[in-house]
Amino acid sequence: MPRPIRAIAGNSRGQLLYTGELNPAAAHLIRAANIAGAASLAASASAAALRQALHQGAIDFLVNSLDEALRILKNEIRKRQPVAAAVSAAPEIITQELLERGVLPNLLPPDSAQNPAAFAAFIAQGARPLPQLLPDPRRSVSLAAAASCPLHLAIPPPTPTVPRTSKPSFWPIFRQIKSRPALAPSLRPLS
Repeated sequence: MPRPIRAIAGNSRGQLLYTGELNPAAAHLIRAANIAGAASLAASASAAALRQALHQGAIDFLVNSLDEALRILKNEIRKRQPVAAAVSAAPEIITQELLERGVLPNLLPPDSAQNPAAFAAFIAQGARPLPQLLPDPRRSVSLAAAASCPLHLAIPPPTPTVPRTSKPSFWPIFRQIKSRPALAPSLRPLS
């Protein structure tokens, strides 16, 4: 299991991950949470970042208000299904609205402990930050280079299919069976 998924895995079905700002690292974390079965919420005021995340498959729903996002998340968390929603608003506003409504995410991004202004209230109420993922020395590519690589470049292109010009290998047998006349039961030779 890849390292970000292992960090989220466990009993993550039905849990809520709030990443705050939707940046490339948060998009990777949302993908890992989706694979692990958690629901994710992100926010960004940048329409380009939201469109890119939606296009790359990091988020499932792009909504304009927190009400819409919470409705989607509530239904999917109740079914214990993974889902990722993003709100088109500044993360500071969404964080404040979450606190006012009493919505407590179960999981926070690894850097939330270093960013106390945004996530301190959630951590004080019991949300747990995910463990920091350190670079694996066995890998030849750095995490920064891997994070800057678009998702579609990591997937190998499909192998080209060669159109079949010859008939399948069973074709001669099929022709022999088809060319034999069928004998009526009364005309079959007696042995």
